[in-house]
Amino acid sequence: MPIQPEDFPLFSGLDAATARAGLRKLETYLRDFLATNDVAEWFADPVCLLRIIERVEKRRVYFHIFHDMQMGELNEAALYAFWILKLCPFGIIGKDGGAFNALIAARIFTDAVRHAAQSRGKNTAFTRELVEKLVYSFRYRDLSKEALMLMADGFISA
Repeated sequence: MPIQPEDFPLFSGLDAATARAGLRKLETYLRDFLATNDVAEWFADPVCLLRIIERVEKRRVYFHIFHDMQMGELNEAALYAFWILKLCPFGIIGKDGGAFNALIAARIFTDAVRHAAQSRGKNTAFTRELVEKLVYSFRYRDLSKEALMLMADGFISA
């Protein structure tokens, strides 16, 4: 049976409830990060945060259409990390925002991997050195969305 364009739902932008849910999720990620890092005078670009949420939601629709599956929390966190790295919505007054965003993205990513591993009764392959290399890669290398999603699952070990 051929697939017709009308078979695909159109993404018509964020509704208020989805935007609020995404902002609450980002707020939780950020609160966890700030609780363990001494950061003063940081800021967030709210328009950029909404663009990130919209991009994650578009990918959720993509997963539904092309893979006939739910995106999952691990892939969602990897996408949030990716878009934070690309769009840099957070900053510290008078400092390089890219490094700050790399740290936040790494925290979101590693926390999601740890949570997924724990829920599966498994461990993660994270060591201090590996996390440092991950932060460096987030800051200075170009990683795709798909690479981050694949890496996330790959860090879960038996």
